[in-house]
Amino acid sequence: RMRQERDVLVQRLSQGILGEPGNVGGPVARPVPRETEETAIRSNAQLLQLQRALMEDQDEALDHLERSVGRTKRIALGVYEETELQNRLLEDFDEEVGMTSDDVYNVRQRVRRYLAQRGMCGCCGGGGGGG
Repeated sequence: RMRQERDVLVQRLSQGILGEPGNVGGPVARPVPRETEETAIRSNAQLLQLQRALMEDQDEALDHLERSVGRTKRIALGVYEETELQNRLLEDFDEEVGMTSDDVYNVRQRVRRYLAQRGMCGCCGGGGGGG
């Protein structure tokens, strides 16, 4: 799309109709263009050629930027997906730890009851009633 707009601008520049008052939405207040050393020595055709070359350079830079943004987007999506996977794994792990913690608690309770039935305190391996 940008290339099409560029082509239209180049065509309008070559026809000398770009920026005329009333061309698009009425008169336009424009700054007075200043001649530079680079443009003063060139003919209109050379200026147009220079403008086209500059626009091509800008197009190439934008294409490079577009590719870079695309790569960055793919990397970001990969990081997002990996983070989502890691979060799910952590949630599963947390659930398993919770279940294991409950199992350990239940086993400890059974051991205490068993030891209490045998007259042992469970704290030092000894008991109150000789063995």
